[in-house]
Amino acid sequence: MAKTRGAFVYENRNSAFQRLHPTTRTVFILVVICIAFCIQHPALLLLLYILTLAVAFSAKMSKKMLLVYFGLIGTGALISFITWLPFGSGVGGTVYYESAKLFGMSIAFSTTGFMWAATIGLRILISSLPIFLYISTTKLREMSIGFHSLGLPFTACEMFTLAFRFVPLVQNDASTITEAQKARGLDFSEGGAMQKFKKYAAILTPMIFMSLRRIQSVSNALDTKAFRNSSCKHRFYKPPKYRTVDKVLIVTCVLVFCLALAARFAGLFIIVPGRL
Repeated sequence: MAKTRGAFVYENRNSAFQRLHPTTRTVFILVVICIAFCIQHPALLLLLYILTLAVAFSAKMSKKMLLVYFGLIGTGALISFITWLPFGSGVGGTVYYESAKLFGMSIAFSTTGFMWAATIGLRILISSLPIFLYISTTKLREMSIGFHSLGLPFTACEMFTLAFRFVPLVQNDASTITEAQKARGLDFSEGGAMQKFKKYAAILTPMIFMSLRRIQSVSNALDTKAFRNSSCKHRFYKPPKYRTVDKVLIVTCVLVFCLALAARFAGLFIIVPGRL
């Protein structure tokens, strides 16, 4: 797949993770995300995060993806931790400070509140990293194979991959339109906030019409290929074959998820009962 300016695209790093079957990679990211919301204890979540980070580094994720992940998601996790930290009232543990109640709520700092805030931050980090890893190490065709092999209808899989294909195309359209408007003398750096907002309409309007035209072209192309014909069972051309390591990893992921789910229903490693 050709690289597109400003877009995150698949990069062939020839790593062990990329050599896995698409279904194995899909099961891995889904299991990691689900386990992150089955576990509440921050120590176990930290262990899961370290394991996921090790897989990401072994898969040779691009530095660009890692910088965006740590900059964007890391900041979001830190903000979530700070936001949840004062809500330590009524969750148990040692309370270090608690203010007077206002509208039935109070600001409190406690040991359990600190652990719950850490849990929220770690969940954001864990649930986001597999998505970045999956996008950067899996081709769009492999995404369709992975989700389709798990029972998702082929139509839904194709719509999912088409949505990813549109992102770099829209970015290219925005860049092309911006350069064309600048060539016509439109200066986006002049004027106040309202004037700049009106100037950006000169980019947004052509983008909308170009996107509608592309959607119509894609729709006609899908119709000519009988994409709506539900009686025709789709088969992928030369799909990858499962290896022994794929089967072992899939079974291991499913077993670990079942253990995490059983531990949750048994009430093990629960920080705040009644919360997800």
